[in-house]
Amino acid sequence: MKRVLTFGIAAALLVAACGDDGPRMAGEPDPSYIGRAVDSGFRPEIDGFSFPNFDHVTYPERFTIDDLLDRFGGGPRLCRDGVLDPCIPTDEAQIFIDTVETSRRAGHCEGMVLLAAARHHWGLAPETASLPPDDWVIDAIIFGFATIFLPEVQAEVRAWESASLADTVALLAVELEAGRLDYGMGIYTDLGGHEVLPYAIEYPSEGHARVLVYDPNWPLVERHVDIDLVTETWRFSFTGIDPDADPYAWTGDATMLDLNSIPLRAAALEARGVDMTPPGT
Repeated sequence: MKRVLTFGIAAALLVAACGDDGPRMAGEPDPSYIGRAVDSGFRPEIDGFSFPNFDHVTYPERFTIDDLLDRFGGGPRLCRDGVLDPCIPTDEAQIFIDTVETSRRAGHCEGMVLLAAARHHWGLAPETASLPPDDWVIDAIIFGFATIFLPEVQAEVRAWESASLADTVALLAVELEAGRLDYGMGIYTDLGGHEVLPYAIEYPSEGHARVLVYDPNWPLVERHVDIDLVTETWRFSFTGIDPDADPYAWTGDATMLDLNSIPLRAAALEARGVDMTPPGT
């Protein structure tokens, strides 16, 4: 099940405030890029986090009504009878909070991908790999994770339901050759979903694209998603130590892989007051 279906109820909370004019896909694929090796310059050992993806109990931070009010700009309408102090969440607001908290139980790959890509894009210091999992970093990752529920992000994800894997590779290649990390990649099976950050594309053989990715589950090392452009299928080692010899690797077709815009999500964070730069830098 793709995330647009899983997160639909929570996203509905913000549709009324932000609007949603239907699915749209940022960027345009260029078929001439198929077969061309590209590299953005991102490196997981420098630009990714040094600590692994974590669940909701590893750190004490939580997503609460205060976060929804302060960071997502919901205003008094999210509080019963419009009373802000103290704010008792409306049923809709509580559904959003509960959905974020429930979804966090499986990890925070969405937020880690977004924050790593945005910091690399802006050239922020210190290097992401040197950041400790302190309160600022964990809070920023949680806020980044929550942006996947925003209606403008959900609309873009829906636009990929009909895209081919060739289009996906062609669009990624255009952005990566220009040094832009504009897209996170969502991959899904019946077992669940995961988010990784594409940063380069290689071609081990004709018709076979290897998308190199930063995988929050495997910090500081290179991982990859293999895409067969002839059969329109993909393969990804979610748990295997050796990605090329994993008998339990995830596999799927174009309907179980999508892209989401990093600039769109970063802009949503910036507009809602989330600072990407740690204090003192």
